[in-house]
Amino acid sequence: MATHISQGRDLYLIVADSNGTSGVVGGTYAGVGGVKEAARYIGEVVSKVSGKKGSALIELLSAHLHVAPIRIYDKQPGDPKAESWKWRKDKKVVEPGNHAKVCIYDDEAFYIGSDNAYGVVMNPQGLQEFGFMVSGHEETAVLVEEYWNKAWHYSSQFLFKDWASLFANK
Repeated sequence: MATHISQGRDLYLIVADSNGTSGVVGGTYAGVGGVKEAARYIGEVVSKVSGKKGSALIELLSAHLHVAPIRIYDKQPGDPKAESWKWRKDKKVVEPGNHAKVCIYDDEAFYIGSDNAYGVVMNPQGLQEFGFMVSGHEETAVLVEEYWNKAWHYSSQFLFKDWASLFANK
């Protein structure tokens, strides 16, 4: 991903918020800690790969790395922290989690499944991680139109943009 961005190519990511929960095991689906931490982590690797720092790195990331949280509704007026999407049950407020992964490769192929981008040494729940790789321009166009464009429409309204807070002094 870092090489892709360093080459001036766009990368769009929708990631779980920092407190997205898993109903099965009670843990979180936050990965590295939500949108800002995902942006920080990828930005640090882009810096190493590209050799860019400070304002040059901020410019590269602003132009080509687009990271947003999972959302399934339009931004609500009067809700600057985007709290209205959370589930409310039994006086608890929780952020929905998502274990699914979708990767689209240059409009020619896509992966959809549950396998993580990192190795799992041990899986105590006994779950299998798997997915499907589908190739073909027409098949990918259908996924982009029917799934991705809709998902990005909602999520992009909450796009991470504050690259200076992460990399201005580095």
